[in-house]
Amino acid sequence: MLGGPIGVALRDLTCTPAARRLNRHFALIGDPAQTCLASVPRLRAGSIDPATPAQVTEPEFGALRYCLHMAGETELALARPSFERDESLLLWLCRRGKIFDLWTGLSQISRCGLAFDCAACKRRGEVFRSGIEAPHLERELLLCVACGAVADRPVNDATPMVPLAPDCFHLVGIPKRPVRRAVLQLWGGNARDSAHCDWPVSAAGIPASICTWTKAWPTGPLRASVFLLHGDELSVSSAMVSRASRRHRSASQQLVT
Repeated sequence: MLGGPIGVALRDLTCTPAARRLNRHFALIGDPAQTCLASVPRLRAGSIDPATPAQVTEPEFGALRYCLHMAGETELALARPSFERDESLLLWLCRRGKIFDLWTGLSQISRCGLAFDCAACKRRGEVFRSGIEAPHLERELLLCVACGAVADRPVNDATPMVPLAPDCFHLVGIPKRPVRRAVLQLWGGNARDSAHCDWPVSAAGIPASICTWTKAWPTGPLRASVFLLHGDELSVSSAMVSRASRRHRSASQQLVT
């Protein structure tokens, strides 16, 4: 966007903390001295006046749409809003278990100077945010030193989730935006070893504060995540599931059997 050589831009991208953390590698096929036109704008929908100097505009779409494109789900990204699209979105999310590995590759994320206390383990964590060069609305990732990524959401959309008791999960606070659909997932490291169920949402778009897991308990180390769909965005809150909860569930299943 600054008009410099593409080889230099690729080198700088490869050296970013996000690229190193995600172990991203790139190959340039062509002339590294090739340049692009400077000041390429992010365009809004509408008419364009060629006589008007190009200007960078604020993004108007959430990260979810860009993540779908990056994952090769172009048809789903461009589909009109509907119950069927939301159903497909949630199934895609449950197969992946996360989206922060996609949107963090669109800009250089950095510490924003804020800290938080993890709702699950009470330890201190840090808040990371997308850069100003991101094509989507500002987004943040909350990383706990013990639990890892505990929230992936639009900025200031605070809805942390914690295991409340065996088989029960609690959303702390009410989302600022009406929620269309919500899903609770127990992630076992891959889609095959995971399971999910609907998180109740009222007609007013307010998710229930508590969701009870009634299905069979997956094996292995588990991470519980709730996916909240609202507008053109997605909020994710996560927490590790304790071994005590899994032992309680296994014992309950044996007693029922």
